[in-house]
Amino acid sequence: TGSVIAKEDVINGKKQNVSKSLGLDAKFLDINLCEFGVRNDGKLAFDPDAGGYTGLWYPAGQRYGSVIYTAGLWIVGMVNGDVRSASCQYSSEYQPGNILPGGIADDAQDAKYQMFKFNKPREGEPNPVTAEAIAQGCPPEVIGDQMLWCVYNDLGTHEYLNDTNPLGVEVQQTTWGYNQTGALNNTVFIRFRVINKGGNQIDSTYLAIFYDPDLGDANDDASGADSTNGFGFVYNGDGYDDAYGVQVPAMASDFFQGPLVDAPGETAVLNDGTVVPDMRIMQQTSVFHFINGSPI
Repeated sequence: TGSVIAKEDVINGKKQNVSKSLGLDAKFLDINLCEFGVRNDGKLAFDPDAGGYTGLWYPAGQRYGSVIYTAGLWIVGMVNGDVRSASCQYSSEYQPGNILPGGIADDAQDAKYQMFKFNKPREGEPNPVTAEAIAQGCPPEVIGDQMLWCVYNDLGTHEYLNDTNPLGVEVQQTTWGYNQTGALNNTVFIRFRVINKGGNQIDSTYLAIFYDPDLGDANDDASGADSTNGFGFVYNGDGYDDAYGVQVPAMASDFFQGPLVDAPGETAVLNDGTVVPDMRIMQQTSVFHFINGSPI
């Protein structure tokens, strides 16, 4: 596991590539100071009014300062000796929808595969989570004070990015936030449930969060990593930003809970208190920084 940080907007000329028109749907998590756009093909920091980019507006409610240009989940693994990827950056190798029995993708244009948005109900109000969302894999109750949920898979075209065969994975993504004081008011949580439904044995698998941080004006950004606490971060490199002025935010991306891996004799304790014997939670292993069209 790890993070991949791109400092600028263009990588190998891919900036302007967009996914084919599918049943695409985007909504904002806007319960706290982080106004965070998400699309149902894995695109993070997505703002349809800004060409699909710069969709983490901080603080919420304005349009002069965004923190991330674009972001998404990367999965890379080996299938029968071949490297395959399911990745999302300036374009996405994912498409909306579940993978059906037999490893076949459901119709990506089906309107039921929307980006679901639910607010935590007040006392006495009914549960807002719909049966249709639950049938697709959504948690049955709202996590946090506001929750976005969607499902996507990598069985569509991969020609825009790495041009590999699909892995055959389904990703159920839960995005949530809290309307509370303190650090939680400045935080977005994302949980990725990755399910191998393609019938392939996937070996030597890496998962990462890619993000291109444009912290206001991107030309004076700096990035780094905290290997002790396991997160990557971006901050203003010169004390002044053309968008934010002298009060420039910083952003960190942290794996609060990584994947479970075999560890005989050890015990993993998940964030919800679940105890899993003979397993451990993998921590972040690397952060990689690259600029513009430099090779990875």
